[in-house]
Amino acid sequence: MVRYEADRASPERQLDHCMRVCDEKGWTYEVYQDAEGHRSGRSEKHRPEWRRLKTQLPRPEVVAVVVSSLDRASRSPRDFFNFVDLLQEHSVELVSVKERFDTTTAIGNAFLAMLMVVASLESDLASERISDSVRHRRTKGVHVGLAPFGYRREDGHLIPGEDARIVTLLVELYATGSYSFSQLAVELNRRGYRFRDRYGAKPFTKVSVRSVLQNAWLYAGKIPVGRERDRAYSEIYDGDHEPLISDELAGHVTDVRRNRTKGTSRSPSRLYLLTGLLYCQDCGARLWGRRRGRGGDPTYRHPGPACQPYRGSFPAERLEAEAVALLDGLALPTQLQDMIRDRVKERIEAEPRNADLLRELQAKRAKLIRLTEMRLEGDIDRDAFHARKAEITAATLDLETQLGLGSHDPDSSLQRITDLARVARDGSPSQRRGVLLSIFQRLELSIERGEIVKVVPKPWFRTFFPHLVEAWDHADTPRAGTPPGAPLTSPVGGTG
Repeated sequence: MVRYEADRASPERQLDHCMRVCDEKGWTYEVYQDAEGHRSGRSEKHRPEWRRLKTQLPRPEVVAVVVSSLDRASRSPRDFFNFVDLLQEHSVELVSVKERFDTTTAIGNAFLAMLMVVASLESDLASERISDSVRHRRTKGVHVGLAPFGYRREDGHLIPGEDARIVTLLVELYATGSYSFSQLAVELNRRGYRFRDRYGAKPFTKVSVRSVLQNAWLYAGKIPVGRERDRAYSEIYDGDHEPLISDELAGHVTDVRRNRTKGTSRSPSRLYLLTGLLYCQDCGARLWGRRRGRGGDPTYRHPGPACQPYRGSFPAERLEAEAVALLDGLALPTQLQDMIRDRVKERIEAEPRNADLLRELQAKRAKLIRLTEMRLEGDIDRDAFHARKAEITAATLDLETQLGLGSHDPDSSLQRITDLARVARDGSPSQRRGVLLSIFQRLELSIERGEIVKVVPKPWFRTFFPHLVEAWDHADTPRAGTPPGAPLTSPVGGTG
């Protein structure tokens, strides 16, 4: 979508790039694009043209699929790898205008897969960096984000607004314990009060009342950090804004909310990292993550009756730790790293003007980082931020296209691949699952031992890390005395 005129990476511009490549190669082309509205590349569900393109691959006259860039093809590693397998099945090449790579060689295919792994993690990693910055500002007492109901923002700080008195009344009424969210919304509307957000004034609803009460500590002049659990925060800092209610009243509201929801809390949600990867070696069934009873421990279980009686459930944390431990010793061979760097360097240095383009690209990326910091600090308003960001992003995309680079220079990409083991161990649940899905094609569990006994990695991983894959392929059978859940070991000294 083109939100601002300065954004020159429009669908029309991307299409021009693709058609130019086809013209240079003398190819006759057909156009498939999902450009209407906002269509996410993380799923193929809302991309009818992409699905239709895939049905055309068996045609004998189809020689290549041309995309503007890899992230225009897919943001889902699993979908993308399946697509690459489909291309190989029909002997069709993949050409990316932006990244400029050759998929006819094994190393080209592997490098393509590496780029996709990096791209799939980048959005999570970028969100993590922003979250860290936001958290740091909150620990300093600075509120980040839209001004909540009852406040307005002035020079980057929260100032009590015209609706501050409504907030005080709402909190005091709820603290009596006589109102539910819905009942309180009805009472406020009866008195003629209205809830205001950036879209204007509207009647109070259960949702708007909840949004005010969830910010009780913010209205008391505090800045909560982290996610609210059991109606309480683990960390609360003094804010730099004027309070609308007292600490005692905020604490009382928290107690009322906790008492009204007592007995209705559910088991905490959990992301099962090995869902879709873990199979029973004995019967071939896929094991699914679920809790053992209400509020029980997380496990992986057979979808139906177990192939061995009373052996259909296995502790999730132990199995996930085994899978992560398989990545110990993950490191790209130095020779392979040097070869990739040399190839990219040769391509860039082929034209003298690229040195100036690289310096300009580095400056643009630095400006984008500084612009984000200015927005978080409140030094620039929302519209100006998005307009300026679109302008810098468009200029960056143009420079990257001219250089034939993706969003990552080779050193950054190689470092991220090396960091996969760290992300799998210490990242957020979604990041950890993303890494495991990108590396493993299948993990097989022995029902008898309750351990992972067979590892099937992705083809790209075999190309980059043959030493690690060889260790998995020649893993020893656990000997007597080996503790349950111990990671697979190699006869020549460890998983690395």
